[in-house]
Amino acid sequence: MYKDGVAYGYLPVFPFVYIKADNFGINITDVWSMIESASGITFSVMNYIKSYNENLYGTDYYVEEYNDRAQVTTKFCYVGDELKMISVFDAATNSTQNTYIESISFTVSDSEVAVPVGLDLGPVFKAFLLGMLTSSLLY
Repeated sequence: MYKDGVAYGYLPVFPFVYIKADNFGINITDVWSMIESASGITFSVMNYIKSYNENLYGTDYYVEEYNDRAQVTTKFCYVGDELKMISVFDAATNSTQNTYIESISFTVSDSEVAVPVGLDLGPVFKAFLLGMLTSSLLY
């Protein structure tokens, strides 16, 4: 969650422990640009294969297919212009993981999401990262 210049990371099933990050030195005002940048990182390792129409599990989708140049094939499945499912096939394990998307929104009412309260593990996490960085520089 990002609110008032502060990012909070927590699991909704265990919201009493969280990580607060408020010193990124950036001001995120355009969420779409941030997601586009993050997607660029992901898509830089993914290789476009093809686009086509396919009926999967009884639904007609427009599919954009990618692979990781190794063993994983990812299908982005759209109904109209809305992403509705991401299907990931791993040839190494011969398994498919489907993620169904009901809706994507960047606005939410305050009653649905609240800033977490409880134990902020941010300082512990920062100390851990600093310790790892310091130890890697020493060796």
